[in-house]
Amino acid sequence: MAANKRLIETLIRSKTFQSYELAFNEATGMPLTLHSVVAWQLLFRGKRHENPFCAILAETSDICAGNLRFQEHLMQDAINGPVTNT
Repeated sequence: MAANKRLIETLIRSKTFQSYELAFNEATGMPLTLHSVVAWQLLFRGKRHENPFCAILAETSDICAGNLRFQEHLMQDAINGPVTNT
């Protein structure tokens, strides 16, 4: 688990990922993050282009917990391949 976290952190700090993240942000106006499939955290909290409405909702623990459950559901589905959900 710790090795996985260190790998993710190293990748996030890499110039390649940072360049891709910036290009993605500028092209889409949306945040981008890289995380392990066992992340139990708000992935876009504090990220560039974080949705202001989502940031306000994240301050409410019930809504925050619901968001985390939804993320967990998406990650489980993504084990078998790409996933899109609305």
